[in-house]
Amino acid sequence: MKKWVWGIVVIIIVGMFGGYGLTKHAETGKSYDTAMKDGKAAIKDAEYASAEKYFDIALQKKSNDVTAQAYKTQVTHYRTVLDKVEARQYAKAKDAISVVLADRDASTVIKKRATNLEKELTTVIKKRESFTTSYDTAKDLTAKNSYTASNTELDKILKDSDIDKNYYSDFKKEATDLQKSNDKKLAAIGYPTSSSTSSSSSSLSSSSSSVTSKPNTDAGSSSAELTSEEKDDAAKYSGSNEYTTNSSDYVDASSDKITAARIKEARDAIRSAGVNPRAFSDSDVAKIIKQSIKEKTTVKAIAARDYK
Repeated sequence: MKKWVWGIVVIIIVGMFGGYGLTKHAETGKSYDTAMKDGKAAIKDAEYASAEKYFDIALQKKSNDVTAQAYKTQVTHYRTVLDKVEARQYAKAKDAISVVLADRDASTVIKKRATNLEKELTTVIKKRESFTTSYDTAKDLTAKNSYTASNTELDKILKDSDIDKNYYSDFKKEATDLQKSNDKKLAAIGYPTSSSTSSSSSSLSSSSSSVTSKPNTDAGSSSAELTSEEKDDAAKYSGSNEYTTNSSDYVDASSDKITAARIKEARDAIRSAGVNPRAFSDSDVAKIIKQSIKEKTTVKAIAARDYK
C-alpha cells in the first residue's frame, strides 16, 4: 500500500480516538456539573446525607477537584454537629461548629445555619444548666418533705417559655413526674397542690379530690392514688416537715420559726376556703396557724368555719 494511503488511515484513526476523548471529557464534565448542582440543592433542602453522596459522585468524575472536596468536607463536618445535637451532646456540638465555620470555598447556606445553631446552642446550654440547678434543688427539698418548696423550684422549669422545645424534653418529663409525686403527698395531708395553687393572686381550687379538710396523719388512710412508698412518706409528716403541727414551732407572729413560707402557705389555704386572705395581717395568719395546731385541724378548715 502506498505511503499516502497509510497516512490517510492514520489520520482517520487518530481522529476517531480524539473525537471519543473529547466526547468522554464532555460527558464527564456534564456529570460533574450535575452532581455538584444536585448536591447544593440537597443542602438547601437539609438533605445532608444525600448531598454528601452527590459530592462523592462529583469527586469520582474529578478526583482532585478542590471545590467538590471542600463541599463534601463541610457537609461531613456539619452532619457530625447534628449527630451530637441529636445525642444531646450540646457542648460538644457547639465546639464542633467551629470546624464547620472554618471550612472554606464551600456552602454559604451551611455556614449561615451553623452560625445560627451556634447562637441557639449557647442559650440551650445556659438554660439546661439553670434547669439542672432547679431540679437538683427540688429533689433535695422533696427528700426533706418540703413538697411545696420543691414544686416552686419545679415551676422554674415547667413554666419556662421554651420548655416544649425538644432540647428540654428530658427536663420536662422529670420535673412533671416529680411534681405529680409532690402533689400526691400534699393532697394526702390536706394542703394545696400545684394544681390548686398559683404564684399569682388567682383563685385556688377547693376541689375535695386534691385537698382534704383535715390533714391525714395515718398513712393507711391516705389518698387511694398513693403508692405504698408515698403513703409511708405521708406518714412521716408527723413532726418532720414544713407543715408540722408542733405548737413549739409557732411562738408568735414575729418568731423566726414562722417563716414567710409558712405564712404564704396559710394564706393559700385561707384562699382555698373561699376567704380573702388580704383581710388578715401576718399576725392574724400566725394566730390561725396556732389555732389549727391546737385543734389538730387545717388552716383551711378554720378559715371556712370561722371567717367565711
